[in-house]
Amino acid sequence: MTMGEAGSMSGYRKVPNAIREQITACNAEQFYVGRTRSFTMSEIAAGVLGELGITSVDGELRHEESILLGPENGRWSKWNLEGRRVCRKDLPKVEKSWGWDSPNFGDWNRGSHPVSFTKEVYQWQIRFGRRLALLIDSQQSDDETVVVGIRVDRVFDRSDIEEDDLLMACSLVRENFGSASILPSDVTAGDWLARQRVQWELLPIGQGTPRPFDEVAGHLNADPGTPRMRNMRQRYDTVLNMNPGAVVVGSGEFTRYFGFKFRDDLVALENLDYGNALYVMYEDWPTLSQRSRLDLLSDPDANFDRVVHQAGWAERLANLLVLHGHNPRVGPN
Repeated sequence: MTMGEAGSMSGYRKVPNAIREQITACNAEQFYVGRTRSFTMSEIAAGVLGELGITSVDGELRHEESILLGPENGRWSKWNLEGRRVCRKDLPKVEKSWGWDSPNFGDWNRGSHPVSFTKEVYQWQIRFGRRLALLIDSQQSDDETVVVGIRVDRVFDRSDIEEDDLLMACSLVRENFGSASILPSDVTAGDWLARQRVQWELLPIGQGTPRPFDEVAGHLNADPGTPRMRNMRQRYDTVLNMNPGAVVVGSGEFTRYFGFKFRDDLVALENLDYGNALYVMYEDWPTLSQRSRLDLLSDPDANFDRVVHQAGWAERLANLLVLHGHNPRVGPN
């Protein structure tokens, strides 16, 4: 299955506010536009990244260092190659005149006369193709998980940003790899990929000695006394009473999770930084948990259940656990 078959996205109508916020927060003066995602080698062998020329041969990852995508990858990939005409509705209209010859009294045998009319129209702009390539980086771990990163081969300077080029870069990434993000240019590709991986740690609960939330918050460098963390503590205690076998904590560059492992194939995770829902994942949870919240929500094939923190959320979670073979009143199976 290719990225397109899995539900590729279009580009952006304008540079998203999230990108502007990341640029503002970026410590470096120069940056790339890119994105990382995690995959299993079996997914890559099945062709999930075939449109980017990323394959697996005899268990070994294969890809070019850069690729210039063709028009078959989407309209932004096509515009990157061929350019396009853009209707500038943000500019004042201009007058345009049309003229032609018309027969006298509807009879060309009686001669003809010129006819013309003028109206206000939108201006159009020719935007030439940038032919921006995508740089491809990858890093494989011992558990057969691969982190793949793509960057648009263009270094932007925050003091002199060309808006059209930034929109093109963001849209190329989104169209071919999901939502875009900012990468400081002084960060090596290896460090960039390593930072994206969520590193998981199991905290066994033990007989009658449940892990206090303060300890979990400490593992994630969170202040347990803030209003948000007090809310998280209540959720933590609620799920802890459903008899998980272990508490799990995980953190990456931009993601912090805590959660509960009921079995190897049944885990409930809470994102410390968003916190509007709990995610129940199954046998592929180590891979799914590497993906961003927006990436998960936009993938109809991702195998997880989302329990929004609204009235009755604990009961909905308990029902899901029972449905997947865990009795919240008995404990680990």
